[in-house]
Amino acid sequence: QHAPEHGTPDRSLVGRRSASPSGHVDHNDVDPMKVFVSYAREDTEFRNEVVAALAEQGVDSWVDEDLESIPPASKWMGEIHHGIENTDALVAVVSPDSARSDVCGDEVRHADELGKPIVPIVRRDVEEPDKPIPEIAARNWIFWRSDEERTTALTGIDIALTIDTEWAK
Repeated sequence: QHAPEHGTPDRSLVGRRSASPSGHVDHNDVDPMKVFVSYAREDTEFRNEVVAALAEQGVDSWVDEDLESIPPASKWMGEIHHGIENTDALVAVVSPDSARSDVCGDEVRHADELGKPIVPIVRRDVEEPDKPIPEIAARNWIFWRSDEERTTALTGIDIALTIDTEWAK
């Protein structure tokens, strides 16, 4: 990866400028970026680490264990889709368990259909016969398999969440 060239628009993780209905941008009204975190239950501890690291960078995370996210007795997959639709990007924890999870696959496909940025973070290598779904396999992965990879991974996540991949082409 390389740094953006001089003159690249600033894309801060901690904010998107919001416009009023008239189109006027209030530069004092900055909303934090919000990401949906897709993970297999076996990766819950790592998911918590990712959520904490994102929070340190000013990024809010939507996770499915929060009663505010999915109220008791609600139709949970509808709530999951609603969560994806109301976030800016999807961060996918990649592991053999997530590769085998139909729910993780559905979450990633839904985000892809909506055109959301998808940021794959490899926690544990995925080998045959498990394979990530095409929407994950096609992307450049960020590796965070150990504490030694943490700093590089966080830098990669920051870049992935702030760069406009269509503009960068």
